Amino acid sequence: MKFTFMGFLQSKAIEMNLDDKDLSILRYFIDFKDSGKMVMKIINDKPFYWLKSDALIEELPILGIKSKDVLRRRLKKLVEANVLEFELIKKGGVYTFYGVGKSYIDLIADDTQKHPTQKSEPTDRKVGTLPTQKSEQNINLLKEPSIKYINSVCREVIDFLNLKANTKYKSDSKATVSLISGRINDGFTVDDMKIVINNKYEEWKGTSYEKYLRPSTLFRQSKFEEYLNQKISKEEEVNKNKSGTYKPFNFDD
Repeated sequence: MKFTFMGFLQSKAIEMNLDDKDLSILRYFIDFKDSGKMVMKIINDKPFYWLKSDALIEELPILGIKSKDVLRRRLKKLVEANVLEFELIKKGGVYTFYGVGKSYIDLIADDTQKHPTQKSEPTDRKVGTLPTQKSEQNINLLKEPSIKYINSVCREVIDFLNLKANTKYKSDSKATVSLISGRINDGFTVDDMKIVINNKYEEWKGTSYEKYLRPSTLFRQSKFEEYLNQKISKEEEVNKNKSGTYKPFNFDD
């Protein structure tokens, strides 16, 4: 069996009772939010994204979803599985916002990545014997998913930064990988890093501090938690109009 489908672990998807259509919808949401083109709103210190049902149905005709009600039931499955979180905003209209849920990590990370020391040693291994070549290969295989995951996180975070701040930082530079993996090891998430980017962008854009919108400043350990918990005074969001361009609007006005 192929381990993944559209980048998600099939075994975990089956446990969550998610099928190919659910995963296709999830992939659309994840890829679209990471493009920086979705409306984002910080709710309870977490980023949520406005998902337009009409656009999703139009973009994925292969799913055969013809109505908003059918799509809504699919999204509800993802929410009930804690893969997505849902917020309904009623102000000047009704807007459905979704964020990444706690169980999303289970779809992209296997057990060896989350619990690398959980696998026990064979009972017949003698104390003091050196690892064999085969066991060394197994150790390397256990490390590999973690490396792939960190690289994926780095790409997602730096792509978001480059889109937000119009910069061209590389996601595979040693310094950047070290900073981001350090924050992941501290227990922070991709969404936490995006909140930091958003907070500092709103504070520094158009000022002499804009030059500090860079990985070495944003993700350093000594300031990261402070940046994450910072309350921004002005929230700017974008609204896509019919011409495909974006204009500012604020739900809180």
